[in-house]
Amino acid sequence: MADVVVERDIAAPPEIVFAMFTEPFLLVRWLGDAAELDPVPGGVFRFTLADQDACRGTYVELDPPRRVVFTWGWERAEAIPVPVGSTEVTVELTPTARGTHLRLTHRGLDGDAASLHEHGWDRFLARLEAVVDGVDPGPDPWEEHPDEIMAGSVRSGEMDLAAVQTIDRPADEVFAFVADAANNPRWQQGMRSCAWTSPPPIRVGSTYRQEAVFLGRPVVTEFEVVEHEPGRSITIQSTSGPFPIRVTRSVTPIDASTCRVEAAISGDPGRFFRLAAPLVRRLAQRSVTADYRRLEALLDPT
Repeated sequence: MADVVVERDIAAPPEIVFAMFTEPFLLVRWLGDAAELDPVPGGVFRFTLADQDACRGTYVELDPPRRVVFTWGWERAEAIPVPVGSTEVTVELTPTARGTHLRLTHRGLDGDAASLHEHGWDRFLARLEAVVDGVDPGPDPWEEHPDEIMAGSVRSGEMDLAAVQTIDRPADEVFAFVADAANNPRWQQGMRSCAWTSPPPIRVGSTYRQEAVFLGRPVVTEFEVVEHEPGRSITIQSTSGPFPIRVTRSVTPIDASTCRVEAAISGDPGRFFRLAAPLVRRLAQRSVTADYRRLEALLDPT
């Protein structure tokens, strides 16, 4: 587990900043679309996003206007993989000549969730700072276009990833390996299982089902082969699962014993990782790059 620590110097007295975490009408100015707050020990701390995803916890400690502590987690595990009550947020406020030094510590997050929440707190505390400065921070993208986003017309989470790897094995052997989804758990990190749900041979229309872990949460996805050039390229498209994804893998001979493997991946996990879509892209690209290095090590162990 990791601690996320974010600090801000805010041009407002601690009393005002404290109220930003305890008054519903102030919290929704910078965080969430609606809030239910009962700022007493054991009282509810809950806010919803525009699409009704909800964060919920309870107040643990209140020492106005110096300190507030509450638990934190998400009611829908498929939204953000941090269960209700599983983490704790401590906000410490220190008076300064300018106003207030805010130190927020979020404890109990795992590696990926810690990175996501660090980015999210940076973004939302900047909105808090704008509010107390008397500046309208503007709507969060997920509040401004919730219907369009859910329908897919505003694709703030859309991402394109790529990988290229040279492997010292004949192209036909490498293609046969990467085209067979049953091999995926051998070289793709986080892949728990993968099995064809249609009979051989592999062709356009073939289907398979995979169980994996994506940024800390379990994901079950079904795929269909939508393009297939035997020995050279294969494209798969998700037909079910939490978010759309399309993957093209191509293998090009360099010489009789060496080939180049290229992958192009497009998807839209932004619906499920709203706090940090840019960071999600970086984490996903890092994972894809590592997968294809693992593929090389597996097929060319020398």
